[in-house]
Amino acid sequence: MDTGTALDFILTEGEPLGDVIAAVRDAARLLETMSGGHGAITPSTIRVGDDRQVTLATECDDTPLLPPEGARAPATQRDTWALCALLYQATMGREVPTTGLDRVGIAALKDRALERLGDEPSNPRFRSRLTDRLGTTLNRGLSAENEPSPPFRFHDMASLRERLEDIAALVDPAVEDVGRMLLSSQAHDGVFAHGTAPSFSVNVGCTRGQSDHEDLVTGLQLVDLDAPEGSDARVSISEATFDARTHPSGRLRFGFTLPGLSPGRYRLTAAFAVRDAGQQPITASGDFQVRPPPGYVPPAPAPSAVPISFTATDDDKSPETEPEPTDDEFGATEQPAPTDADLALPRQTDPGGELIEGMFPKPIAPPPPRPQEPAPAPVVAQPASPAEPSPPAPAPLAAVPTAPPSSIDESAHTVPSSPGLPTDPSWGDSWMQPSQDFVDEPVPDLLPGSMDRGEDLPTWEGERPSGPNPLDRLLAALRRDSYTAVAGAIALAFVLLLAMLALTKACS
Repeated sequence: MDTGTALDFILTEGEPLGDVIAAVRDAARLLETMSGGHGAITPSTIRVGDDRQVTLATECDDTPLLPPEGARAPATQRDTWALCALLYQATMGREVPTTGLDRVGIAALKDRALERLGDEPSNPRFRSRLTDRLGTTLNRGLSAENEPSPPFRFHDMASLRERLEDIAALVDPAVEDVGRMLLSSQAHDGVFAHGTAPSFSVNVGCTRGQSDHEDLVTGLQLVDLDAPEGSDARVSISEATFDARTHPSGRLRFGFTLPGLSPGRYRLTAAFAVRDAGQQPITASGDFQVRPPPGYVPPAPAPSAVPISFTATDDDKSPETEPEPTDDEFGATEQPAPTDADLALPRQTDPGGELIEGMFPKPIAPPPPRPQEPAPAPVVAQPASPAEPSPPAPAPLAAVPTAPPSSIDESAHTVPSSPGLPTDPSWGDSWMQPSQDFVDEPVPDLLPGSMDRGEDLPTWEGERPSGPNPLDRLLAALRRDSYTAVAGAIALAFVLLLAMLALTKACS
């Protein structure tokens, strides 16, 4: 606003509603000091300077703002009606209805004021409260009736000025001042005895009309004065409590209690600000002590982690380039020694890789499972009949050595494929069946029955006996079946026992 700007220009240019309310409030303060009042208030009578100082012009050429009864009303009542009319014009942008405001007009006034404040710098927490008080004040100040007062018009400027003070304070409330931090009576010379919870009180002064502690935000910070230098000296006070009440002077009185503090020296700082105001808080600080009990031993400070100093030697220093692996006298490749950086990080290797600096072995794949050969079916020995002697067991087949594939005439030894054998030519001669053409030495003479067990028995040195031999057949049967051997042994023992009994009876 320029120096000496008239209020009519302010209303025309659409200045913030909060600034208009403040200018009308300051004009009410000046009019209250005038004996007999002004009696001819117009928008151009009120002027606002750069320093927001309001002055009143004694003479003006505009038509004064007069109540419905006109100039017959006393000058003081004309002034109160004129100031309320200026606020109505600043809010609604039109002339005041001569019949006063009804409920519809008051509701429209509140909605318009709330809309304008939303686009202006104001505290959103108090906008609804401001519009309610503005509607109540203008409903009374612009009423068509003059008597009685209250509830009708303001007869003196002091009553209207108090209402305007409350409305202006709600545009952007703030904490104006904070008193000293006072220790409770339980502290003697700033020292609280052991077992006594430290308590404090602070008086807080806010803008006019702020008497509810819920409109303020409060913060506490406790610092341990005996904390080591460089460490975080703040102390948690999550269990702190407070109460608030209104002081007879109109200020708010906050009381704080900090239970569970350890013995020591502390500094408490309390900060106060209006909610949603965005203003810097105002603080108050105080020092105090908590006396330890008799025999108290302070806890030992927690040891801090000290890094281990490491002095690198010539052997520990890693070269700029990685050394090439060298071959030792046995032909093995020697790997370079691991560095500190290699030992600090986990090393990885892929399956089949070589040893990595002796730390990770080479993975070994498990051997393939051996194919299980079917167990031979047991041969049940049949007792030999005297009438039909058992035929002699066939001679076992001896292993037939085969010649290398390069030395065998493929045209003379080609064997047709048989079922169950591979026919792929890539297998070569490894699956060829043995033939008499490959036999280059005679089959040795073995004892009968050796083929059934697959065992090599001693051969006859002399000429092989001809014809069946009962003993050979019995031995062969015993070799083929273990159950038959056990039964034969039991039968033989029984026969010997009978023979011994008969001999003993004959001798007696």
